[in-house]
Amino acid sequence: MAPSRAYVPSRALLRALSRPLPPRCHLVRPFPTQFLRGKRDKTAPGLPKLEKKEGMPDLSQLKFVPTPYDESETEPLPDDQLDNPDLPTISWWEQDANGREHLISRIATPEDRRKHNELSKMLHEDAENPDYDDALLNRRLLDDLMKYPSFADLTEELQELKQSIVSREEAKAAEEETRKDQELQTKQLESSLKMATYESIQELVDDPELADTRDDLEDLLEQLPDAEDTPSPEFLATAKRLEAKLANNEAFQRKMTALRAEQGVEEMPPPIELPEAEEHHDTLDEGDQDALPGSPEDMDKLLVQMKDLMASMGADKELQAELDEVIKEDPFDEAEEEEDMDFDKLSDELINMVKAATPEPIDENGDVVDPELEAKVDKIMQDPKLLEKLMYIKKVITEAQLKSTHITDIAHETAPDPLTLEPERATSLGRRIELAKSDPEHRAALRRLRVDLLPPFNISPALKSFNQAIELAYMGANDDIRRILWRTYYKARTLPTFLQNLSDDAWDILYYSQAVTWAGNQNRQQHLKMLLKDLKSVGRDGPPTHPSTLVKN
Repeated sequence: MAPSRAYVPSRALLRALSRPLPPRCHLVRPFPTQFLRGKRDKTAPGLPKLEKKEGMPDLSQLKFVPTPYDESETEPLPDDQLDNPDLPTISWWEQDANGREHLISRIATPEDRRKHNELSKMLHEDAENPDYDDALLNRRLLDDLMKYPSFADLTEELQELKQSIVSREEAKAAEEETRKDQELQTKQLESSLKMATYESIQELVDDPELADTRDDLEDLLEQLPDAEDTPSPEFLATAKRLEAKLANNEAFQRKMTALRAEQGVEEMPPPIELPEAEEHHDTLDEGDQDALPGSPEDMDKLLVQMKDLMASMGADKELQAELDEVIKEDPFDEAEEEEDMDFDKLSDELINMVKAATPEPIDENGDVVDPELEAKVDKIMQDPKLLEKLMYIKKVITEAQLKSTHITDIAHETAPDPLTLEPERATSLGRRIELAKSDPEHRAALRRLRVDLLPPFNISPALKSFNQAIELAYMGANDDIRRILWRTYYKARTLPTFLQNLSDDAWDILYYSQAVTWAGNQNRQQHLKMLLKDLKSVGRDGPPTHPSTLVKN
C-alpha cells in the first residue's frame, strides 16, 4: 500500500548526517566511489514499474557529487609538518589465504615520515626527469618489496637483483679503477721485461769467457733505454754485430747447448739472415721489397730453414707436410687457373659427356640424322657463352647439393665424453666453480648468460632454474648437467620474450651441449631440431657459431 504522506527522516538520521567528518590524512590517496555495481544490457524482466504518487520525492533530481581529489595529497609533506605529533599513524597490513593479517610497514615516527618523504620525492623526480639516476630508488623499492610475506621465497633473488643495481657514479668509479689496475699491470709487466733483459745482458758482461764481446755488450746496455719504443739503426747494428760474435763463440754456444738440454729443447737451426733495414716502417716500401728473397733458390733456402725450425719446436706434422709440398713444387710451372674459370677442363668434360652419350659409332650407311636436330646442335655449339652457361649450371647443382645437407648432419668438433676422458685431463666441478668466481672475466660471462625478463615473468621458478643450470653448464660439461640444462630450457622456453632475451653465448651453450655424440645423448636429433625451430622463431638460421666453422680437419 502506497504511503499517504511524504517521507520525513528521523532525528537520529539527521544528527548522523550533520556530524563532522574526521580530518583526511595527507598520505592516503582516496579511492573513487563506484556507484555502478554491475552492467546490464536491458532492464531485468519481472520488475514492476513504479508509478509516481503524489507526495513522493522525485529521485531523478538527486545528484551524486564525487569526492574531490586533490593532487597535493600525494605530494611529500612539508618539512615543518614532519615533526607534528598530531599526524596519525599509518600501517600497511596484508591478509593471507587463511585470514591472518601480517604487518608490512608503518609510518609512525618523524624518521619514518622523512624516509617516506624522500621516497615520494624520488618517485616524482623519476617520473618527471628522464635523465634521473634511479639506482637508489630501485634499491629502496626492492627493500620494500622484500618486506612482503608473499615474496619471502624470492628473498635471495631480490637480494641478487639489488646487488646488480649500479649507479652511474659507481659504474664510472669501477671503470676508472679497472683502467688504473690495467695500467699498473702493464707497467709492472714492462718493468719486469726490461729488468730481465738488463740482468741477462749484465750476466753476459760479467762472464769472463765472453771478454771479447764485453765492449759490444756494454754499448748495447747503454743504448737499451733509448730503444724502448723504436730501436735506432745504431742499436740494430750493435745487436747484429754482437749476434755474429756470439754465434762464433764456443763458450757461449756450449752454454746454450747445455741450457737447451736442461730445458728439453732440441738444437735450434741457424738463424735466418735478414737484410739490414735503414729505417723502421710498418709497411714495406720499394727498397724493402727489393731486399726480400727474390730468386726461387733463396725462397727454397728460407722454406728449408722454416721447416727445420718447426721440427725443432715440435710443430704440427700436417703443417710440415704442407711445407714439403711447397718445397717440391716447380716454380717454373704455370699456375693452374681456378676451377670456376677452367674452360679447357670444361670442354674436355663436355667431350667426354658427348662420347658417353653416344658410345656406338655412327653408321655411315645407316639412317640420316634429322637436319633440324643437327641444326639445333650446331646452333648450341656455336654459342660463344656456352662454357659460361655450363659453369653456371654446375655451380647451381653444387649449391643445391650443399643445401641438401642438414645442419645437424655436419660433422664438427664436440666436447670429449667425460666417461672416456683421462683422469689427469678432468677437473672437478667444485674447482671450476672456485676458478670462475675468482676471475672477473668469468663473472662477467656468467652475468651475460643470465636471462632477465620483465615482471611478472622475472620471478618464474622455471627462469630461476634455467639461470642456475646454464651457469653450471658454463663451468663444467658432463651428461648430468647436459640433461638438467635441457629440462630447464624445455620448461622456460614457453615464457614470453624468453627466446628473444637469450644471448649469443647462451644459444651456443644450449646448441653444442645437445650436439655432443656421447653415449648418454640418445635424443640428440630431437633436441637439435627443437633448438633449430626455436632459433628460426627469433629470426636465426642456426646457432650464432655455425657448425661449419668447427668442421673437423
